[in-house]
Amino acid sequence: MDTNPLFMSDKSYLKTMNLLLVLLLSIPFGSFAQASKNESSSTILNVDYEALISKADLHYTQQVRSSMEGLPVGNGVMGSLVWTTPKQLKMQINRVDVYCANSKTNSFPRVDSDYSHGCGFVDIEFADYGPDAFPADNTQQHLSVYNGVVTVTGNDVKAEVFAWQDGDVMAVRVTDNRQDPDSIKVTLRALRPVTYRLKNHYAFSRVSTQNNQILLRQQFTEGEDSPDRTAMFPQPEITDIEDRIYYCGSSVAIGLLGRDGQVKQLNDGAIQLAAQPGKGSFMILIASAATFDIKQDINVTALGQLKRASDLGESKLMTSTKDYWHKFWSSSFVSLESDDDIAEYIEKHYTYYLYAMASCSRGQYPPRYSGMLWNTEGDVRRWGSMKWMYNLFCYYNNVLLAANKIDLTEPPVKMFAKNYDAMALASRQQWGSKGIYIQETTWFDGPPRLPEDIAEEMRDLYLVRKPWSEVSDEFMKYAASKNAFDSRWCWKNFDVERWINGHYHWEARESSPYSYVLHLFAPGAKIAYFHWQRYDYTQDKQWLREFGYPVIKGVAEFYRNYPNVKKEDDGKYHIHGVNNWESTWGASDTIEELSAMRAVTETALRASETLDVDHDMRPIWQEFLDNMTPLPTHTEESKQDKIRYWVNTKHQSLGRQSTNRRATTPSTYYDLFTLETTNPEMVELARNSYIPFSKRGTEEPRVSELSKATITTATMGDAEGIKALIPAQIRYGGLEEGYPDMEQNWARWRGPLRNRMSLMEGYQGMGLQRIGNCMNGLVLSLCRAAPPSPAGQTVIHVFPAWPKDWNAQYTLLARGNFLVTASMQDGIIEFVEIKSQSGGECRLRNPWGENAEVTIYKDSKKWKKMKGSLLSFDTKIGESFVIVHRKSPDEYKQTVLGM
Repeated sequence: MDTNPLFMSDKSYLKTMNLLLVLLLSIPFGSFAQASKNESSSTILNVDYEALISKADLHYTQQVRSSMEGLPVGNGVMGSLVWTTPKQLKMQINRVDVYCANSKTNSFPRVDSDYSHGCGFVDIEFADYGPDAFPADNTQQHLSVYNGVVTVTGNDVKAEVFAWQDGDVMAVRVTDNRQDPDSIKVTLRALRPVTYRLKNHYAFSRVSTQNNQILLRQQFTEGEDSPDRTAMFPQPEITDIEDRIYYCGSSVAIGLLGRDGQVKQLNDGAIQLAAQPGKGSFMILIASAATFDIKQDINVTALGQLKRASDLGESKLMTSTKDYWHKFWSSSFVSLESDDDIAEYIEKHYTYYLYAMASCSRGQYPPRYSGMLWNTEGDVRRWGSMKWMYNLFCYYNNVLLAANKIDLTEPPVKMFAKNYDAMALASRQQWGSKGIYIQETTWFDGPPRLPEDIAEEMRDLYLVRKPWSEVSDEFMKYAASKNAFDSRWCWKNFDVERWINGHYHWEARESSPYSYVLHLFAPGAKIAYFHWQRYDYTQDKQWLREFGYPVIKGVAEFYRNYPNVKKEDDGKYHIHGVNNWESTWGASDTIEELSAMRAVTETALRASETLDVDHDMRPIWQEFLDNMTPLPTHTEESKQDKIRYWVNTKHQSLGRQSTNRRATTPSTYYDLFTLETTNPEMVELARNSYIPFSKRGTEEPRVSELSKATITTATMGDAEGIKALIPAQIRYGGLEEGYPDMEQNWARWRGPLRNRMSLMEGYQGMGLQRIGNCMNGLVLSLCRAAPPSPAGQTVIHVFPAWPKDWNAQYTLLARGNFLVTASMQDGIIEFVEIKSQSGGECRLRNPWGENAEVTIYKDSKKWKKMKGSLLSFDTKIGESFVIVHRKSPDEYKQTVLGM
């Protein structure tokens, strides 16, 4: 490894830091700090990204037990798991922008009945008769996350599968070295019967051929009439279908590159492309496209994608794909090491998570949390097709921002921007408020417009101005066709849905209108704060102005104008009739809602100042903020002590009784409490509300898939908790009680699969929620730019909650748009390097303690010495700073670590 000129310029410094320099300029640990194969963002570390990233590869030596354990491949818009049978390579093509219905649907009142994403089955058959191409007990299947390629090797045949990153095309490079090659046949099949109807919902599938290429077009529509089936396959001159409330179409097109082929239609829903037999290699190209525009001939679009890929050629397709992934990985890294290999285990999951998100999160909409882009059995999927905000947060949080993968956060941003007007209308119609209302569970296109008479009664019922016992027949009739997973209608009791004598039976909950997610507004504040965080990481004011601020202001205004937020006799604003997530219904002043209301209002103020807009709103927001009722607390008294901590609510709730339950919401969300918080009351409450891991009395904790425990643990600086909880959450799950045999009980399996996904959400609910959650805690324990309060000025902390006996090196993005590289080995922080990407003041909490003197190098030259708890210095765009401490390792252990 080359020596760094920064240190060679100061011989006296080199002498006093000789041991540290050995650590810096040799291989610190692991296999990655070798000669760099890519440009590194650090001037200190040369990172062999290929060796580092490849540690997260997946490798199978046998056929998977279920298609759900296939290997994922995608370009962020389209994707599939790849799996084998003895004679076939199999895929299901899925897209993030394909939905069977939208929010206006009246055809899916039963939960779990709506579906999304699926476009078609692709079966690549290597033999009709004779030896198996992919023996069940001896087929090598390898996913290279560094290159984005799945390689499947069988008996003298090989398939390399990858997704082109510059177009919606997946490619399969087939190599056939069999002595007597057979024709390799590609079958494209519909996911369901070619004509499918459910009430007013219609799904049509049609296969066709053009220029020796095969196509599958599917079209979804809904209306009040019964359409002519032939009209559902419009040619370019057909411009509309009357009385439609929804249309979505998709197409899959398949062609061969480097081999002749013949087409055979198998039936109305299946068509086959057979390649000419022969030794050597050729490529199968699989293109897809989708649209909500009935005027668009989607087959033409898919064929255009196919032609672009074909014109580029086999070699350039593969090269451009690998180039994308290599650039993707070079923007940051995390490398971990521990004696028991647990740290490496965490690192692999972190890397794999980024690969999976890059494979499915680059489209116009975020993938479904349950199934993502990886469904393999057609439309089978738990929890329908709606977006669930709490689950969305599992994927879109600090991880993608800190990993410097900002583009992967675009799908939810685009979705909320598209739905802004719908959310503003919902705020007015449903709640009589202003701003925007973001439902916890909603369709991809947001809530639909209501008839005004229904909206008026809805406001009276939901704001409890009208007793539920007086609900009108017209309102119940209107609700009958609505899906109970939709927040707006979740008072419908989906637990008792059933068919009785041919009639669909449903009923309202006894707690109506209160239920799981109707009176739940905090998701909007979390989305708003995520928009602020994205700005804070990038410092992109134009993005804040165009995308971030409208959402932040909209949610703040919703709370301020919500009819059941009232200034009462105590001079404080209180909020009534709300949830505390799904466990507490219809209470007052819940900690979730008060935390959200406080944080989003403070964020709106700061964003307004940042953009120099809405001067007239600032005093209004400030008055609202200053007079909010305090977060709920409870004082627990004993003979020895008195302790006060946050609780979910101090008020009784309807439906579910839940009062005075200890809560850590301010330590988990919105930066209400951080390591930079100085308010004595907040500090005391945070400490009292959090139970350190060392005091929990368990050596093997259970951390559920959806738990945010690692975030709270990182915020509290509990390194021992991080050490235990992150691997516990990765491992979480297993069979439901009484089902010991996983392979015979897939419907009951809830734990991790071989491909590191889990089935916590049920059969075909493959997902990575637990990984997104625990990796949020990981990045916050490694590097965190923390403000003292929501949207405040941040201070960078390195290794704020990292175990001292685990080694770590990383390059991560911090808020302020500072790229931070740091290294810790044997409990010693060796250096901190900061690259300023937007300029401005950099504020770093001294990693070596407030009395430690540090030396700072700017752009490889010795610049200045500093001392104190807070290291603050001005930066310009592109400048790099390296901060080191002159204390010897032994002195450091003794004075700083107390060892």
